[in-house]
Amino acid sequence: MTATRKKRPTALALALCLAGCASSQKAEDPLEFLPYNPETRDQEIGTFLTDLDRAIRGWNNLTLSAANDADKRKVRLLAEDISHRAKVREDDLLAQLATGPPFNRMVAASALGFGDSDAALGPLVAALEDSDASVVSNALVGLAMLGRADTPVSGILSALADGETSRIRSNASWALRKLSEAGADTSGALELAREGLLDPEPFVRSQCALLLARMGDTESLDRLELLLFDKVNLVALSSANALAHLGETQPRVKGQVARALAASLDKVDEMVRQGVRRALAELAKANYKETDEWLEWAARLP
Repeated sequence: MTATRKKRPTALALALCLAGCASSQKAEDPLEFLPYNPETRDQEIGTFLTDLDRAIRGWNNLTLSAANDADKRKVRLLAEDISHRAKVREDDLLAQLATGPPFNRMVAASALGFGDSDAALGPLVAALEDSDASVVSNALVGLAMLGRADTPVSGILSALADGETSRIRSNASWALRKLSEAGADTSGALELAREGLLDPEPFVRSQCALLLARMGDTESLDRLELLLFDKVNLVALSSANALAHLGETQPRVKGQVARALAASLDKVDEMVRQGVRRALAELAKANYKETDEWLEWAARLP
């Protein structure tokens, strides 16, 4: 039976990406912000952005904790609501991103990513040069969520290489992965992504592993195999997923990938072991129960 790969790394990405908008306020019911209030069109800009910030943080928190279909439906409803708000006040968000105070620019940068607007791409790219690190961080989020294949990535590459905070580097690596999946040309990220496998920030390591797999970088196989034993489970799980993707899309390395995954089964903790089993199941289109069965199957591959 083929296992289904979980999308948890993306949710974790959002937790990092939106940290700049967080506060110490008590957690609120995200659906407090539904349904959309038409009066939002006429709200004073400060109130509008504060409400939008709370809605985005509510969506982010619910994305992280969604455990059933009802929660996932709430996530979709919140995303639709935020998208609608962003579209209705797109001109205001663009103006605030360009000339507003730091908080306004920060909220606008993430909100414009929900709006799915052609007009947002250029301003979000320009916001990567903002003097405020939180604005740069959220502009990376906005670009990732906008997901345009025609996104120029030079500014994102610079953010990954020289970002002044770990959050900027994290968001840059996530944005590159998401844009690669959207069809953007991320070929210039190859060497940076390889270097990112050694980044002290775990999330950068995890996203660079997934990006390299997306780029079909079989030269990084040995390094990805080592990351199966990373002390941070997120990195180890991302490495397992990256290896599985390479094994599926690059047939000549399927055997090497399978043997590396199978050999790690009894050497990693239970959470990572489950992820490795899912990765093996995707490769094998089968689901063996015992490690010896996985080792025997992998040994038969060329």
